[in-house]
Amino acid sequence: MPDEECRTEEAAENEDEDASTSSGQASPTRRVGLSDRFSAGRLAAVGTTACNAAGIRRRGAVDCADLLTMAPRTQKSGPMLPYRSPLPDDPAARRRVRAIRVAAYVAVIAAVIVTIIQFQYGTMRNLRKAEQFDRAYPDWPVVFEPGTPPRPGGHKGAIGRWRKAVRQFWAGRNIYGLVPKDWNSLEHTPVSQLESASEHGLVFMHPNTVFTVLLLTPFAYLPVWAMALSFNLLKAAALAAAVLMTARLAAHEQPDRGQRDPRIADWVLLLGLLWTLLPILTDLQHGNTNTFVLAAIVLHLWLYRRGRDIAAGAALAGAICLKLTPVLFVVYWLYQRSWKPAASAVAATVALAVVIPAAAVGPTRYAELTGSWYRSIIRPGLVERSWYPEHINQSLSGVVSRYFLEGRDGDIFWGPDDDPHYQTRRHGWITIVPLPPATARWLLRAGQLAVVLLGAWAIGLRKLPRRDGRRALHYGIVLLRMMLLNQRTWHHHAVVLLPAGVAVWQAVAYARISLRARAWALGLTVAAGVVNLLGREDLFRVIAKLTGHGKDAAERWTDVAKAYGPTFYLFVLLLAAAAVLAAATRRGETPYADRRQTLTRA
Repeated sequence: MPDEECRTEEAAENEDEDASTSSGQASPTRRVGLSDRFSAGRLAAVGTTACNAAGIRRRGAVDCADLLTMAPRTQKSGPMLPYRSPLPDDPAARRRVRAIRVAAYVAVIAAVIVTIIQFQYGTMRNLRKAEQFDRAYPDWPVVFEPGTPPRPGGHKGAIGRWRKAVRQFWAGRNIYGLVPKDWNSLEHTPVSQLESASEHGLVFMHPNTVFTVLLLTPFAYLPVWAMALSFNLLKAAALAAAVLMTARLAAHEQPDRGQRDPRIADWVLLLGLLWTLLPILTDLQHGNTNTFVLAAIVLHLWLYRRGRDIAAGAALAGAICLKLTPVLFVVYWLYQRSWKPAASAVAATVALAVVIPAAAVGPTRYAELTGSWYRSIIRPGLVERSWYPEHINQSLSGVVSRYFLEGRDGDIFWGPDDDPHYQTRRHGWITIVPLPPATARWLLRAGQLAVVLLGAWAIGLRKLPRRDGRRALHYGIVLLRMMLLNQRTWHHHAVVLLPAGVAVWQAVAYARISLRARAWALGLTVAAGVVNLLGREDLFRVIAKLTGHGKDAAERWTDVAKAYGPTFYLFVLLLAAAAVLAAATRRGETPYADRRQTLTRA
């Protein structure tokens, strides 16, 4: 029988790869995934027997049994996930790994589902309380009775507030105006005249652009329960798509070296997801749009990897319209001399942020609304250099204001968006070293410059191939700079760091770097995960219960802990880890190994 009868198409494609293995290069992993029926060892034995019976021993440097062992890895039947599920050769260990893998999948999916159910339950509960209040006080707040309790909100999360804003937007109000100093002087509509219990109260200083208001309009005219449910189900779908695309971004592909269609290990993807799971769940609980921002950013990077620059720029424009900070990716593309995605993003942003909204509401009203939005939301921090010291602000600017300023600009309970006239009844400071405002401003500028220069140094000037896995580290650095350089960064904004977490763990596990660089990166990454837990209210509730304190003490301790910036340090530590890994893998044409690296093997 001729040799060719035992050769398969997959074996022919991998012949060069196996030849390089025999010359001393690292061989690709041949562990079989969950979907394979036989273990690699059994398949090799069957293949060897069949080939020996046919009188075939070797063809070049490729053993026949090796070719058959490689077949499950290159098999194309059925749907292919963008990650692989390696299993050990030992049967007992294989069963344990399978059980752990299934438990991890179930735990992550259950956490998302439970969070959506909690949000739905909270929405209906708050709406029911508001309806009961309105029946008891039909003229509130036109007629204030002594002892009247505050009215429940009638919704849960940001999407509930935005529902009211969108409806007032289409009713002709300017929802971007500044909050008046004398709030009680405003004329409020009696609750008895409202269409829904969730619509009470005038809206000021709405944070979203006109384009985002257009996107939210379909949700705003659904019943409250349907709005909350459809919004979060769509976010769950966007999250799933973002996770799968992120797995592709972190894979390192070198077709000229036989690395075709590589896949990262699922445990690497899981670790990256765990490092951002708390922000993801918080965003689901908050009912915000940050998960959509993540999906748009990852989609734009995935499209760029596939060579679709125009579509990539359009996806980035969508992210910019939802949250301005992704504009830093335009700077990254310019720095990398990738002109087409940068130009496409600018053109698409003009179309989405200007042309479409102006056509929808008219040029005159669009100019009025956008001007108010700029004066209320953008100008205070960008031009007037205002501080935002509220404890939930985890940006570099927020931490500097709380650490080094006194008075209003250092008050950890002052949020200028909600209280621009500083009328808060709750005050607190954690000032470490009091500095004059001008000195604190220079310190902030120095810190911002250090963040920019660190990222530029780590990325370097070399323009990497589109499918180079090291680009994922670059993307992570840009995302982390978004978090640090923004004037206001909440904990749930960190949902966009999913690509950063996956890229860092992939490099820690598989990059060909020195033992010292790997140890530093691993230590920084683990420390980032630990500090991310320090601002959790659940932690302080346990401490309060163990020490005999109540719920109020736990909330107070949580606010103070957040004021010190645990999420800020997550950003700093993860940025340092990404910079170490990006710099360590900058040289060399084979930056990633096929087998997991350890701290005892370079």
